[in-house]
Amino acid sequence: GVYNTDTYLPPGQYRLSLGPNPNYRFACVETLNETAVTLPSTGATCPYTINFLDVRMYVASAQKQIMDGVQPHLHLMEYQSFSRTMNASSASFNFTVPASTEELYVGLQHPSAGSNPVWSPARFVGANNSDLNIIGIQVSYAGLTKPPTRTSSGYANEDPAGRSKAYLTGLYYQSLLELGSSTNPGGEEDLDSWMQRGPLFAFKFNKDARDRSTEVSVQLTYGAGPLGAFATDSKVFLIARYRAKRQLTVQNGQVTQVVAIDA
Repeated sequence: GVYNTDTYLPPGQYRLSLGPNPNYRFACVETLNETAVTLPSTGATCPYTINFLDVRMYVASAQKQIMDGVQPHLHLMEYQSFSRTMNASSASFNFTVPASTEELYVGLQHPSAGSNPVWSPARFVGANNSDLNIIGIQVSYAGLTKPPTRTSSGYANEDPAGRSKAYLTGLYYQSLLELGSSTNPGGEEDLDSWMQRGPLFAFKFNKDARDRSTEVSVQLTYGAGPLGAFATDSKVFLIARYRAKRQLTVQNGQVTQVVAIDA
């Protein structure tokens, strides 16, 4: 969350830990050529090589007089990701999220995402494009259910004239309205790009700060994808965006204590 703050960080010793993905050669490349893929599980050599020569971090520093004692709180927005295997085309899931959660995102992803370059971890796409044929979705949190009415959506296969029918426009616009993206001066992601990247459904929950709810219920129903049946090893992702607060104490110009406070 510190990367999104617009205030300085007090002087001190900071540590940035980089944990490389063991499948980084597959996770950082995306290809549509399935015949060129060599899965890690086979033990075969990767068909291409990627070498990282160095990693650089740029930090700007400035001189500023900082009084000893407790500093103004750092107000951060952070993310936590959860995943479950969807063993059937219709299922319900329960998750426990931080009590300060404000936004929830739901998406479907192929189980090989991140370990097979055909399935990029940056896209929420399922086998046979089943991510597009979502028939119904509802998310319940903090006494609210969104959408309040379980409407029918989906994606129809091409008809004899080669035309596909997408019934996702309502869910697309709802995600834009939930996050306020529809009025963003910089514009928003268009429907076609949203579908190609894989639908990521967004829901915002404005709740009282005294409400410490942590339980989330997600109900999902998918139909067969345009290219075949729903894959029952698909992964459902829930991403929680929540508030975090940190109290820093400074002595002699150095950070001596960091305390997590309920946001």
